[in-house]
Amino acid sequence: MASKNASVPTAKKPQAMSLHVGLNEVSAADYEGWTGPLAACEFDAHDMAAIAQAQGMKSTLLITKKATRAHLLAALRKVVTSSS
Repeated sequence: MASKNASVPTAKKPQAMSLHVGLNEVSAADYEGWTGPLAACEFDAHDMAAIAQAQGMKSTLLITKKATRAHLLAALRKVVTSSS
């Protein structure tokens, strides 16, 4: 029988995480010459990251130049490994 004074390990509360990607342009080579000129996608990603942070989430922000396939996959791997 367990003692009443035995300490029970408390589970660590998971940290909510968010990933925000904003592209104001894309590689013309990958889109048949179209560069994807957009005006507000980066602003939207910044705004959504700020909202997530205000709610206590750990946010990752990838905008146009940093929003590469490699960076996106690395961010997703980081979420997976930190949540297991």
